[in-house]
Amino acid sequence: MRLYFRPKTPTQFYAKGIKSQSTLSKSKFPDAHCPIPVFLLFSAPEILARSDCTFSDGCLGTRTRQTLILSTADELKNLPWQQIYHTNWTYSRDTIFHRQAEIIIPQRLDLGALRYIYCRSEAERETLFHLLTPDLLTKYHGKIIATTRYITFYRQHTFVEKVRLFPNGADFYFSPETQSPGPFSLEISFDTGKQQFSHTADNFSLEGKYTYKVLPISISTYTVRLLLDTHPAYANTYQQKDDIPF
Repeated sequence: MRLYFRPKTPTQFYAKGIKSQSTLSKSKFPDAHCPIPVFLLFSAPEILARSDCTFSDGCLGTRTRQTLILSTADELKNLPWQQIYHTNWTYSRDTIFHRQAEIIIPQRLDLGALRYIYCRSEAERETLFHLLTPDLLTKYHGKIIATTRYITFYRQHTFVEKVRLFPNGADFYFSPETQSPGPFSLEISFDTGKQQFSHTADNFSLEGKYTYKVLPISISTYTVRLLLDTHPAYANTYQQKDDIPF
């Protein structure tokens, strides 16, 4: 198990967000694609105090320089922290290398030291809730947080910010900050358990328009899924509640 000391590493800069095929074809790393990132935040003191914990002074995947693997408290103290947590623009290869310093646990890591699970938007939090089993949702519900803080996520590519579900349709609100507006192959499905209704668009683009409305026939209970270029972007279940007149 490998953990970063910090969010927003160079690796995440190139990978995070739903990218169109046009954007991927122009990317420096066209195979780096993490459509929906989810961050697990662990307690650093608990992880670093483990007897089997080691850590690096920089990127473990580099082929251009030697990466040191360290383990003592003095070595931890003397890591180049100003470069590891550097946040401004830089062309320094040394700083970029140190930003990707990692904590290394040789075997499986249990979730005892887990503090929070960060999602990039409320819509992605709802999707995670939908995907978890009831037992896991009960266990981790209080730890799962939707955050729009720029310190946590890069937000330069496409994702769903929020969704409004109704008995007769759904409104999808996409991030207006996207630098990858499309075109995408869009598919939205509504599954009632007995019937399925699908809506598709082969050249869906977010250029200047970041809200997408779908109006199926009137249905009171359904599961909705949104795919962009076959990548899951949203999923949830809607059940109409009876109006209470008091």
